[in-house]
Amino acid sequence: MYEDCEECMKCPKTGYKRAAAVIRANCSEIFDECRWNERPFDCCRYFKPIDTTIGLCFLLNSVHTVEKHGPHWLPLEMDSENPDGDLFLVYNRAVSTHIMNEDDIPHILLRRLQFQQIVPGHEEKIYITLQHIVNDPLVRSVDIDCLDNHNLIAPPTRILQPWYTEGYPCHCYPSCTESEIRVVGRHTYNNDFDERSVKLKLMIHPTQRYRRQIVREDIDVVVSIGGILGLFTGSSILSIAEFFYFFTVRFINYTVIGDEDDIGSFAVDDSEPSTDEDE
Repeated sequence: MYEDCEECMKCPKTGYKRAAAVIRANCSEIFDECRWNERPFDCCRYFKPIDTTIGLCFLLNSVHTVEKHGPHWLPLEMDSENPDGDLFLVYNRAVSTHIMNEDDIPHILLRRLQFQQIVPGHEEKIYITLQHIVNDPLVRSVDIDCLDNHNLIAPPTRILQPWYTEGYPCHCYPSCTESEIRVVGRHTYNNDFDERSVKLKLMIHPTQRYRRQIVREDIDVVVSIGGILGLFTGSSILSIAEFFYFFTVRFINYTVIGDEDDIGSFAVDDSEPSTDEDE
């Protein structure tokens, strides 16, 4: 509506990313301290930025920002000798903390594992558990589009504001190896400091695994059909193949060969041998 107004300030059409970089805080301005099992580490070495639908985010141990087990991958290892798993983060500004798998990205609709540290002096402790997922090798033989069309992966996600994306569904498939994260406890405290902090604690080591496997593969379907046919009709898959063979290849073969034999026999009978009387 202001396109024809010469005195009005025009809305910029380019340079949004550069303008956002000027306004947004960088890593050193957001993080004040980071500790893993009470051992401090360099926040900005391991938290790497990425642009998302909710703005600029800093991800830790994400396959989208760093190489897995590379120099910028923080080894968050736990075993029976070191059972603790505490990640303590201190912020200088209001932020939102997301708990995700290594191949996930923060999204505007994924609010279940999002925790906000907005008010100064806000401390929060979040207790979580994990359950891993393993896949059988035959799972790779199933087409992912066939599962998605039958809503066997997840129902289609739509943005709540139709004017934002015109109601287009999200076609992002979940990972086949992601772990299920559950929040089992959450406590909030207030202190006299201006900083904001959050502590993520894994309560126990994963003791169960989800196993994803296919119920029937192609060969199982063939065996089942053959068993049903053999039980009720006394036939088998081979009988069906013989049925089509008898009325196609064998029928054509007999027809063609039979015609050739008839032509050949007729030619032989028509030609009589010469005799002395004919001479």
